[in-house]
Amino acid sequence: MSLFASFLLLILAGGVISLKHIKFLVFIVIAAIVSFVSVGFADNFTFIEASNIVIDYNGQHIVWGTEPVYCESILYVPLRDLMPVLDFSLFTNRRSLLTTLQRHSDNFQIIIEEGSPIITVGGKQENISNDVRIIKNRIYVPFINFIEKIGYRAQKDKKLFTIVPVINSISVENNSFIIEGVAPFEYKVDYYKQKRKLQIRLRGYISNKTVSQEKLEDRGIESVAVKQVDKSNLDTLFEVTFLEGTKYNLYKYEGRNVIELEVIPHNSAALAKRKEDIKAIFENKEKNIEKSINVTAKPKENEPLTNNIKVEQTKVITTTSRFDKPSHNSIWLPNLKDRKQLDFSVSGKDVLLKAPFTYQDKSLMVPLKLVFEKAGYNVHINADKHQATIYRDDGIDYLISAGQLEIQNRGVNKNGALILDTPPKIINGDMYVPLIAFARIIGMGVRWDSKLEKVFVNHRIYEVVYEESAGTRQITIKCTGEIRLDSVFEVVSPSMLLITIPNTNLDVPDPIIEINDEKIKSYRLAQLTNNNCRIAIDTKGKIPYGVVDNDNILEGTIRFAGELTSVLLKSNKDVSEIVLQSSSKITPIIQKINDPFRLVIDVPDIVLKTPQFYEGDGKIIKRVRASQYQWNPLVTRVVVELEKDAYYNTQRNGDDKLLSVVLSLKDIKELKEKVVEELKAIIPKKEPSLSPLLKDKIIVIEAGHGGRDPGCIGIGGTLEKEPALKTSKIIQEELAQRGAKVMMARESDVYMSLNDRVFFANKNRADVFISVHYNSFVNGTISGTETFYSKPIDQALASAVHKAMVEKLKRTDKGTRKAMLYVLNYTTMPAICIEPVFLSNKWDELLANDENFQKKVALAVCQGIEEYFKNVKGGKK
Repeated sequence: MSLFASFLLLILAGGVISLKHIKFLVFIVIAAIVSFVSVGFADNFTFIEASNIVIDYNGQHIVWGTEPVYCESILYVPLRDLMPVLDFSLFTNRRSLLTTLQRHSDNFQIIIEEGSPIITVGGKQENISNDVRIIKNRIYVPFINFIEKIGYRAQKDKKLFTIVPVINSISVENNSFIIEGVAPFEYKVDYYKQKRKLQIRLRGYISNKTVSQEKLEDRGIESVAVKQVDKSNLDTLFEVTFLEGTKYNLYKYEGRNVIELEVIPHNSAALAKRKEDIKAIFENKEKNIEKSINVTAKPKENEPLTNNIKVEQTKVITTTSRFDKPSHNSIWLPNLKDRKQLDFSVSGKDVLLKAPFTYQDKSLMVPLKLVFEKAGYNVHINADKHQATIYRDDGIDYLISAGQLEIQNRGVNKNGALILDTPPKIINGDMYVPLIAFARIIGMGVRWDSKLEKVFVNHRIYEVVYEESAGTRQITIKCTGEIRLDSVFEVVSPSMLLITIPNTNLDVPDPIIEINDEKIKSYRLAQLTNNNCRIAIDTKGKIPYGVVDNDNILEGTIRFAGELTSVLLKSNKDVSEIVLQSSSKITPIIQKINDPFRLVIDVPDIVLKTPQFYEGDGKIIKRVRASQYQWNPLVTRVVVELEKDAYYNTQRNGDDKLLSVVLSLKDIKELKEKVVEELKAIIPKKEPSLSPLLKDKIIVIEAGHGGRDPGCIGIGGTLEKEPALKTSKIIQEELAQRGAKVMMARESDVYMSLNDRVFFANKNRADVFISVHYNSFVNGTISGTETFYSKPIDQALASAVHKAMVEKLKRTDKGTRKAMLYVLNYTTMPAICIEPVFLSNKWDELLANDENFQKKVALAVCQGIEEYFKNVKGGKK
């Protein structure tokens, strides 16, 4: 019988209940209730719930499935809630009472035993002073001691504990500084060229380590230091000041929480030597070279070391969180349980949930298929097996089981099980998952707008990297979902670029990044609306740029480049010379091609700012043509068409912004002297005069098919891709001679995806887009000219060009037709697809391969485009 019951019987038996007795009785009742709620018993010990304790790691509050407790004045926390935040998975063997914790990033293991103070950390036994306990049928560990034994520190501020990773070691091996930590590094790299100072800021790390000061001068270093930035910031700064001429490379390691800084003194032998013994330290772990660092290649086996290896210094500035570790600000919801309905915006698409809402353990549960298919995922529900699969084309693949906290990651980046805070469950044939916990796992952000009363679920922008090397600058934006940089606007005053990224959630720690070089002042990041992020790049005047269509759809890059400003010809009896002048360094890739003879000069990271066609000298050079060959990567191509086979050589004359290519019919080595007479700058071919309607208009010509895609095959064996490309090149030449800026989606027999063709046109902000194809039909008697359009803004262009083709080609008028063709549907400017004749008709096929007919097609297209601009107000769209 309880003390409270005994006391109550005693009072009733006495028959006297005074006011004093009543007050005392109330006090006993309250004490009993408090005791019942906050005190528990397990085995031979008691515990008190610590529900007001908050523990934070990497800006993220730990969500407790079961509350922390105080046991014998020691704070205990549930292992299952603590370890997923630290990137560990749990595997418990109930027979042996052993639990294995495995870190995803490097497979590091910790083994604990219930009821024992001994744990095994990375193969080494440690004593955590207090036993591991079973409380509420969960494994609990003594928080402070346990955290310290596995390589972290817990910093306390009132009732808030912050878990901070600790740098394990800073060692020196040969010319490399190797920093090893307990968790993946999130860092920012700054290089101050004038001071020759490199700073690596390790975010969220603390360190009491020192670094060896021995033989610094031999390593090309003036000073090296490790600093704690400040106690509140919890950042460690690794700072190195180099001697004059010293270079560096920065590496990270696959499968280890390691950064290596390799220092290369101003010594040619040291510069060339690569250190194989560094690899051995990490037991065959392969180096992953940081994308932003330019590293000298290792010499091939038996290849002699040279003394003229040049390492380009790269400036890198990064602001980053992590793909799978969103900040608290980017993923948060209030309690919405009492609302009548919930409006969602998921990747820009609306979803409505009606009450009653499913809440479980304080977590809002949402239907997986209804919500996350809108975010670009494929969802398959197997209600019979109580399982769901959610996957994406880029390799993400998760298996979810009802009633299980663990989610199996079966994708390309397998890192074991992932842990939810609330088990999913099947309701009405759909799998319901905890929104916040699941969004965190797949890298999405969740925001609540109290004014709009709407939940916004979008992919997170978690990293932005600025890189500068050899005069080329670029900003790369990394997102947890597909990212497209289609909306780029130039502002004249003040000079800047504005990039709006739709359906994204900004989650980076530093919203303002100072650059302050000769081209760029800074860039600023902001959440423009709940659905859109904006990047403003403050520039020092107008600078050329290109949007790079990365192979990785989760990244978008803006690249700033130099300009090819002039092309000059110099010539005498024996020698011709092409001189290219640029505003930044020229690093050419030159190849000589026969049949026909020509020299192809590719210049990476340069934007074309010269005319596209030039007359030759009539001796060695037949013609020169220049084009913006590609944007991924950025390449300008100059093709020198030769009258006959010739030798060539390149000269620099001490200026890396100038390239001279010397051509001779004799071996250049045999020429004793070269007397050169400068001619006028090469001018465009003197054919039709410039058209005021086409001058400076940007026109993209897209030759259909190409490479492994032949297109249709004519009745006589013609591959559509061949006349399509030839016709496109003639159209390009005719338009360029009239003053248009012509961009070729492809200039050779290469494969190009439809998506890349569309992106090329949109990125170049084309005024019109012309897709060149040749037609085909099962009935070989069908012939004639046909033109396709898709969008309403396409129709006027289609009518003008089609009318001109019918008049010039004199073929059967097959009319203009609306068709949902990808390149027409997804381009943002007026776009059409021309089909001059049918390759399935034997007479049309002959015409398609005739150069004179192709010229007629080109003249008709030019005439039609001119007519289109004539009828558009002011000659503009």
